[in-house]
Amino acid sequence: MNIVIVVYDFRESSLAASYRARKLAYYFDRAGHDVSVICAYASFLPKVKIITVPDEGGEHKSFFQKLILRICEYPDPSAKWASVIINKIKSEFLLCEADLFFVTSPPHGIQKVACYLSKNRKGKVISDLRDDFTGNHRLHWYTPLHYFAGVLLERELVRLSSAVIVNSSIVYDRFIDRYSGLSEKINFISNGYDEEDFIDYSNSSKIGSKVTLSYIGDGYGDFVAKNLEKTLNLLSEKDVGSSYQIETAGRGDWDLSKKYKNWVHHGLVAQKKANEIIMRSNILLMLMPPGEKSPSGTIPLKVFTYLRTGKTIIYYGEIGDLTDLLSDFAGTHCFPREKVGELAEWMVDNRDAISNNLLHCRAKVKKYEFSNIANEVLGLLDD
Repeated sequence: MNIVIVVYDFRESSLAASYRARKLAYYFDRAGHDVSVICAYASFLPKVKIITVPDEGGEHKSFFQKLILRICEYPDPSAKWASVIINKIKSEFLLCEADLFFVTSPPHGIQKVACYLSKNRKGKVISDLRDDFTGNHRLHWYTPLHYFAGVLLERELVRLSSAVIVNSSIVYDRFIDRYSGLSEKINFISNGYDEEDFIDYSNSSKIGSKVTLSYIGDGYGDFVAKNLEKTLNLLSEKDVGSSYQIETAGRGDWDLSKKYKNWVHHGLVAQKKANEIIMRSNILLMLMPPGEKSPSGTIPLKVFTYLRTGKTIIYYGEIGDLTDLLSDFAGTHCFPREKVGELAEWMVDNRDAISNNLLHCRAKVKKYEFSNIANEVLGLLDD
């Protein structure tokens, strides 16, 4: 079977933005299918044909260019890149025939490609929404017109696509409520982790004498960094700061980290490097940023890798799908976001339990292996 994946960012270093697409491409190929990827940004993946259609100006657009795109493109700036893809398909400059088209977002503006393909190609089209679309609490629409354009696009992709995938049960319920007449098209398929990412690591690798707290992912402005700074300061006030260290990885410089000898920020790294950081840690931190509402339908991708390690996980944020997931596994601790100021105290109180690199048995996590996720997606073709 010929499969074409459309994704905005396919770079390995983009982590959550590209991880699902890269893993599905890999396992589709492993299943014997011919896989091509159309994207704006790419890095190599063996046996997968990658077609790069650059986003004009890309990440180097000026502030003025970005502002114009925000104002003029509906529902979001990625719609312009989607229009370039559609025009290339129309002109046959980009030959696009397949048994399955898999369009995965955000940014959700690229789902315009899914709508076009649904109307103009014979192959099945699956719209994969890694985040909620018009029901996303943290998605700030530039104007009411942009929101209205988002509503129209969401309606059209549900109506036209062969199937729509969402990755949490709360978002699934929202879509069923909005599109009860098309409920047979809406599917809940979780994110996951790849067991092959752990081949080179043992669960006890490179654990140092200090208790290490790690955070991997978006800093949400300076929200994460400021809370980590507060944690280190409180540990110092308790005269135990030298016994703890922090490692972080994510987009940006995180200048606050440079003030501390026991805080290393690695910047944006590929999954292999992220796993190295995780595997030498004692505690894995998850923070939901302000703006999320309960019940939350957000399940950050990294939680599945965190769970696979068997290491202690501490989460601060709203209740919802993520807290439900974590509650199924040992060694997880969930608190409201306003309690994040007590993280240092929690680390001191639980030092003995976490300093010996206690690993928790989480056999059920195997259901979230990406090889199984890929099979679930391909199973939609049989429906």
